[in-house]
Amino acid sequence: MIDQEMLKDFVDEVEEHIREFENSGLALEKKPDDMTLVNDLFRSAHSIKGAAGYMGFSRIADLSHKMENVIDLIRERSINPDKNLMNILFQCMDRIRKLTAEIESEGSEKSEIEDLVILIDNVLKDKSVKTDKEIEETDKASDSSPSTTDADRELKEIFAQQAGEYVTQLLQLLGDLSANVDPRATVAQMMSIIIDFIQLASYIEEKKVEAILETFAENLREMHESDTVLLDQWKTSISGTLRSVINELPDDLAVEEKLLEMLDEDNRIDSDLSERTEKVPEKDEGLFAFPLDEEEKSLLQDFE
Repeated sequence: MIDQEMLKDFVDEVEEHIREFENSGLALEKKPDDMTLVNDLFRSAHSIKGAAGYMGFSRIADLSHKMENVIDLIRERSINPDKNLMNILFQCMDRIRKLTAEIESEGSEKSEIEDLVILIDNVLKDKSVKTDKEIEETDKASDSSPSTTDADRELKEIFAQQAGEYVTQLLQLLGDLSANVDPRATVAQMMSIIIDFIQLASYIEEKKVEAILETFAENLREMHESDTVLLDQWKTSISGTLRSVINELPDDLAVEEKLLEMLDEDNRIDSDLSERTEKVPEKDEGLFAFPLDEEEKSLLQDFE
């Protein structure tokens, strides 16, 4: 059963991003070399994909993911955002709007997306190769564009905002893991977030963050496929990797302080447990893993 408040928030968020996408898309048709507008398109599509993935609406997530791939090629100047291409992207947003309305009224996605997926794939095949002249003309337009610096700055802002959201979600899931809430399902949710996080880092060209996240994803995959749930080891590994990710992110990352404190607390507890474990004598003390005071020893002797 879908939480109705979460559903309403999802619908409102998607509708807002659709409007933003359409406004940026219309502006891009008039200014096809404006990378700030391209970044705005990516932000809208990426936000929709993240929200849909979190709520489990696969068709919206899959279609917006396809749109991201197209926008990434526009950013790389591998294809031009001409009228035909923009019309296809607008059709995708219209379908997402329809799917969102279906979710709001019926609780699930009804409309198919395969026709648009095929359409996007065909366009990418037809336009994936540019002539040397087209590349030269595009590079000249890029060099003369006054918005390049602004676009780079906006890319960093997009990255900081989205990274903050991903880190927040991962820290919340780490809290679930600490509370022993279905460890395998929690790890699976983390994997889904990390996959989106990797794509964002790749788009922004944050190579070091991307490399850490790739390792993170592989570790999570091994945990999920493991025959045994080693909760303490999992928590230690995830906490350490999360700290490594955070250390590579902007200092002004929008993450609640209490969540970061939770991460530090987990690391402190793990460290304390490790130190105490090292002090445990080799002799088996039965149920008592740590040194006993005199009163406890006396009680134990009485019990025996």
